[in-house]
Amino acid sequence: MNQEPITPTLTQPVAAAATLLAVVVLWMGRDVMTLDVVLRLVLPALWLGIWTLGCAGAGWPVVATLLKKINGDRTPLILIVATGAAVLALIGTTLALTHLLYRPLLIGLLAISVLGGLFVLGRYRRHIEILPKGLLSPLGGILMIPVGAALLLVSTPPVMYDVLHYHLAFPEQWLMAGGFVEFARESFSYYFSAHGILFTFALSTVGPWGANAISWWMAGVAIIAAATLGNRLGGPSAAPWAAACYALTPATLEIIGYANADHAVAAWAGAALVALTDQIDRIPTTRMMVLAGFLGGTAATSKYLALATVLIPLAAAALLTLRAFQSGRRVRAAVLLMALVAGTAVPLAPWIARNVTWTGNPVYPYLISVFGGPPSDMNVDMEIKRNIDLPASTAGRTFASAGALVLRTFNPRGEGGLLGPHWLFLLPVAAMVTGLRPRLRGPLWTAALIGFLCWGFLVQYARFLLPALVPAAALAGTVPPALGRKVSALTRGAFTFLLFAVFAWNASMLLSNLNIDRLATVAGILNEKDYRFRWIGAAPATDFISDNLPSNARILMVGEARSFGLKRQVIVEDPYRVPLLVELAEAATSAEDLSRNLHHLGVTHILVNEPEMKRFAGIRRVDDYWTPASDQSRRLIHSFLETRVTRIFDLGDLWVASLKAPPSAQDTDPGQKTS
Repeated sequence: MNQEPITPTLTQPVAAAATLLAVVVLWMGRDVMTLDVVLRLVLPALWLGIWTLGCAGAGWPVVATLLKKINGDRTPLILIVATGAAVLALIGTTLALTHLLYRPLLIGLLAISVLGGLFVLGRYRRHIEILPKGLLSPLGGILMIPVGAALLLVSTPPVMYDVLHYHLAFPEQWLMAGGFVEFARESFSYYFSAHGILFTFALSTVGPWGANAISWWMAGVAIIAAATLGNRLGGPSAAPWAAACYALTPATLEIIGYANADHAVAAWAGAALVALTDQIDRIPTTRMMVLAGFLGGTAATSKYLALATVLIPLAAAALLTLRAFQSGRRVRAAVLLMALVAGTAVPLAPWIARNVTWTGNPVYPYLISVFGGPPSDMNVDMEIKRNIDLPASTAGRTFASAGALVLRTFNPRGEGGLLGPHWLFLLPVAAMVTGLRPRLRGPLWTAALIGFLCWGFLVQYARFLLPALVPAAALAGTVPPALGRKVSALTRGAFTFLLFAVFAWNASMLLSNLNIDRLATVAGILNEKDYRFRWIGAAPATDFISDNLPSNARILMVGEARSFGLKRQVIVEDPYRVPLLVELAEAATSAEDLSRNLHHLGVTHILVNEPEMKRFAGIRRVDDYWTPASDQSRRLIHSFLETRVTRIFDLGDLWVASLKAPPSAQDTDPGQKTS
């Protein structure tokens, strides 16, 4: 018996009345959920919509030029916006290098890019693949719930130490100075920071929470890149699982929505592989290799380690891709590899030029024995030695590095995050899955395994492995769909249940004390000031400085490296370096002499954070903060802190003071360059 289809309907008057009723109900409930809470929930999504349009507008001309589509193929949106972010980073870097990094220019550039994005989506929408097939599904939606939940937290003020130390602190200083600023005593100021350039767009428009949102967006780019690669490798059914393998890794969730570098590195690295494999069944083109190199090079401009963990795997994957087509045509293969290198060099060039100009060393403070540069206590060997039981021999180190994924799953390094157990039972099985796209399988395994090996040789923090986890996720994502008709329902159900259980456990990383406080802040239960004071020990002093000191003040930070939010010129103490007061005291003869030397450096005030001094000593692996000061220098420093400064903010072990004018000292310009 045929039944007529059920079709619920409403008349126009009733629909209009329902809309009016909704407005009235929402207005009456404005005191239940305050406008501030609503804005905190809505503004991040609105800002990311604007940011995505801007990246689409900046990226489309480059991608459309370098990737010539045939037979109606569509270009992944993820590739367009990742390229656009790289273009904006390159333009911003050039502006910073030429000291034209001003807020009006950045706002204008973003506005033009947004208009371009609107034009692109309006004119070329049918030529763009918004999401890979399979990701936009009930399964994909369920697996992405933790990622969506993390977006609710990005509107809170940044409190992570590294963010306040350099990820946001240096972009803030660049905007104040209109370009790059060399802090001769701060090794981190020489790091490449393409992601920091992107954060200047946020700081110029919506504020620091916008940088948090960009970092969340970058995580989304990496997730969709993994899904795109999974779709190409194993079909639409692999896409949501590939996305979940990356997104629900604890290290991913631990830092998602924090304005740092790691998700930016993974996003650009994943996009580079998406570009490299865009036409995997056709002969690679020079333009395609340039685009892949450009994206890989941009990843390397966000973290020194990416020079190894991204560029080496990308080059190996490209070489394997070329071998599938270029057998006996070495000249053609060499030209394509040169195109990859040329694309890589474009984003790297400004950063290398900056460091060479400042120190003569393109990767300062590392490899000083090779390239030279001022002495620095930071070096790669020191970081590698912190890996547990890494053998001294090359063969032993290679073997240990190859097993680092297993080691760090069960014995993670400090604050580097957790990897989660799912990789150890998905990747071995993925090697046995059949029926995958053959020309894609080899490059992805190459990128993942060489990425694991490079990471194992260097700093084995889980979050530093994220770039290699993008291709690894594409491979691992093919396992659940492979549990098809040849596998019993009991086995398939048990495996799927265990996988969901692992993902649920991984997602519990979001339930940290910090994130609970972030959620309370978003909901209006905890005010921003109390939230910041709870998680930033120096916040009372930094707030006092930003609210009360003159704009031309220059602050010497003693026992404190987090300068973001001061909005003043600073001399930041490098946690890896002997404190400036010790160096000056060793060369001084009296407290007055020490005070005079600080005045010559333009210092007008000092911030002292005594509780942090123990942490700084631990980083340098010395007995106390003032090591290696002699007894005489210690007495001189003590005398200076007691007699040559006037405390204007004092919480006992956290205080701010103004310097007294030294005897017979002439006034100096507080804006002069730090030596």
